[in-house]
Amino acid sequence: MAARRKGAAAQLKSAEYEVGYGRPPKHSQFGPGQSGNPAGRPRGSKNRASGLPLHRFSDVIIEEAYRSITVSENGRSVTMPVAQAFMRSLGVSALKGQARAQKLFADLLAATERKNRAEHVEYVKALFEYKTAKRKALDSCREQGIPAPEFLPHPDDIVIDVVAGTFEVCGPTNQEQLEVWEELASLRDQAADMIKYRKTELEAEENDDRRAELRESIAHFELELSMVRDVIGEWPKHQSPSYLETGAGENSHTLIPAVPAFSTDRLDPTTLSRRSARNEEGPLQTESERREQRRARWLQAHPAPVDAGWADI
Repeated sequence: MAARRKGAAAQLKSAEYEVGYGRPPKHSQFGPGQSGNPAGRPRGSKNRASGLPLHRFSDVIIEEAYRSITVSENGRSVTMPVAQAFMRSLGVSALKGQARAQKLFADLLAATERKNRAEHVEYVKALFEYKTAKRKALDSCREQGIPAPEFLPHPDDIVIDVVAGTFEVCGPTNQEQLEVWEELASLRDQAADMIKYRKTELEAEENDDRRAELRESIAHFELELSMVRDVIGEWPKHQSPSYLETGAGENSHTLIPAVPAFSTDRLDPTTLSRRSARNEEGPLQTESERREQRRARWLQAHPAPVDAGWADI
């Protein structure tokens, strides 16, 4: 009798329970004390669930903005960053007369120009303050008769057009660049002196073969002079102690034998920098000694016979 009642109650309860959304079948439900995730929460899953940190999300935006894509333009495929493709599409829509695209494009352009202008003004202002302060320090040293420090960049190498708001740094900005520029300035002055010497010799030479050789030599040195001037111009325009101590410069013409044949390797900044950085004789005390050592190495690496009458120039 009791068993019959239990069976009837179970059938009634089963009839009341309908399987559906959120109501799984009884046979597949977890029993009391049984976990649906026996291994527990994976390490770091809480952080991942909270979303990407702000800096990570910014990195994703930048990465997507500069991801290269291929677009069709005028019947040909062009590869460009997503940001550039977006701006080009926006510009095309603006040109077609879409008012919203025109306003957005104009606003973006104006904001970008304002930002670039502000950054440019701040940079020019910082350069002007640097130039003024360093020039004042150099003038003070000259008035007191004490050695002036070597500023990089030198204030006289900074050219600022206050009216146009433009600037140009016409000189080295660090010690490594200084050594390369000094090497190039030495090559420039040697080439200029050799051109003068060869032209003087050409005027006095009567042998046609020798005159042809002199003309070829002059052409080589003129090419070398042009290439160096394209890099450093007439630097240094200021009185650089480390450069003038060796007797080189615009007002001094200490001649150093040069190679008649022109070689572009001599003008390679990497080669010059590497050659200048070598210091087989140990640390030197002054810039003048360092420059004399570089000069001696250059002469050793570029041997050339001294022409007749060289010392008379």
